Amino acid sequence: MADAASARRLALLIDADNAQPGLVQPTLLAAASRGRLTVRRIYGDWTSSNMASWRSHLLNHSLRPIQQFRIVGGKNATDSALIIDAMDLLHSGAVEGFCIVSSDSDFTALARRLQEAGLFVMGIGRRTTPVAFQRACDEFVFTDEMDDERDEATKDAPAPGAAKTGKAPPAKSGTPAAAEKKAQPKPQKPGRALVKLLKECVRSATDEVTGWANVGKVGQMIRQADPGFTHKDYGFSSLSDLFASQKKLFDIDFDERRQRVVRLAAGAADPQSRQESLPI
Repeated sequence: MADAASARRLALLIDADNAQPGLVQPTLLAAASRGRLTVRRIYGDWTSSNMASWRSHLLNHSLRPIQQFRIVGGKNATDSALIIDAMDLLHSGAVEGFCIVSSDSDFTALARRLQEAGLFVMGIGRRTTPVAFQRACDEFVFTDEMDDERDEATKDAPAPGAAKTGKAPPAKSGTPAAAEKKAQPKPQKPGRALVKLLKECVRSATDEVTGWANVGKVGQMIRQADPGFTHKDYGFSSLSDLFASQKKLFDIDFDERRQRVVRLAAGAADPQSRQESLPI
């Protein structure tokens, strides 16, 4: 399955109005982990001064800029151009999946349509992305956890106005980029919704013969129910570690192939169990 995923042809479509230039590298790595990026397009009004910070990234990462003029103020023509291109690619059969980089809910219907056609859909955006768009994707990756990595060609270049002193002016704490970079999300405490989701997925994935569920299969089911889920939000390096830390709710072990398996603990197997939050 891993080989099939790595061979999957993906179209990377970036909404430059809703993405950060400094996160291009980790965004590409996240998308590339799900397939080969055979199409790389980025949409915006490249005549606008707001797009200047993107230009150094275009050649460095082989991104094809798609020009879309703002015909009417307040109307986002970029979204329409991206959606039209996505549908053209869908009907051409040139790709088996899409990676849409945006935090805009306007792409919710597009993601659903692509899924209906049997294609893999990955979303990449901020945590503020509407849940409807997140759950219309097979997988959703949050940029909040990504490091702001500047290209070598640009990160050491002096900022405008800093040529005389040789020092870049300090970033203003009130700027959106500085605020987002400062935001380091703390581990969340699992609550009722997560407990219910974990139990349901383990119960559904449990093999009737062995009585155990493969952790990888459970993870796939969790992703289908909540594409934005990540064990890192709760302070764990793997889903297995999350299960292993909750001894009152889950038993975890290795099967004969040395793969991680999990089952509901005796006290948590009852669907009417009153345990509502994971002990930390």
